[in-house]
Amino acid sequence: MSGATAMTPRRERFLRYWAANMVFAWETSGDTPWIGFGYADEEKARMRTLAGTIPSSAAVIFFSVLVVGFIALAAVAVVGFMLPVLTTLYPDPSQTKPLPFVLVLASVCFICLGLGFPLTLGLAAGAADRWGGGVAQPAMAGDAALYAKVRWQLMRITLIMVGLFIPGCMLFILFDIDAGPLVFWLKAACILLAVVSLAGLSFAGPGRSRER
Repeated sequence: MSGATAMTPRRERFLRYWAANMVFAWETSGDTPWIGFGYADEEKARMRTLAGTIPSSAAVIFFSVLVVGFIALAAVAVVGFMLPVLTTLYPDPSQTKPLPFVLVLASVCFICLGLGFPLTLGLAAGAADRWGGGVAQPAMAGDAALYAKVRWQLMRITLIMVGLFIPGCMLFILFDIDAGPLVFWLKAACILLAVVSLAGLSFAGPGRSRER
């Protein structure tokens, strides 16, 4: 089956806005390769073409909905999954065991990154097309393979992060390491990156790529 016939509207939209995300990353980092998200020259060229079709208004809506939606999803995962599970396992919080607690946290990370992020990206892409004027593009022969590659990259980075998260947390617990300052600066960095990304869309986003 060719890439053109294998693509669906949902996959096309997902790939187009993922391309916008990657092009924005390349432009703001000086085209520095992102670990775990490498692409051949022809794949990069295709992604730049797809990103160039997205209006600036659609890009702003996409990134805004993606950030807000992912934060909301994380909150739902904590309140709707993590807290009920821990409360069921340990009605007395003082009796909480380290390993089950870390495994529940890892499960939340997997739900948010492995399942929630692609879902949120798809919803943000749909909102951007609906309210920002994005238009579906004709599929090319290699689009299906590129879409499959992107989905595998997202799942792979999720599995790696979750895999490192569990032993990392256990080491912090076993050696009684105070992670307070580290957690604070990680949160600050995430907030700063989100703000900078949203603020820079009109200067280095896909809309600018389209005008070149």
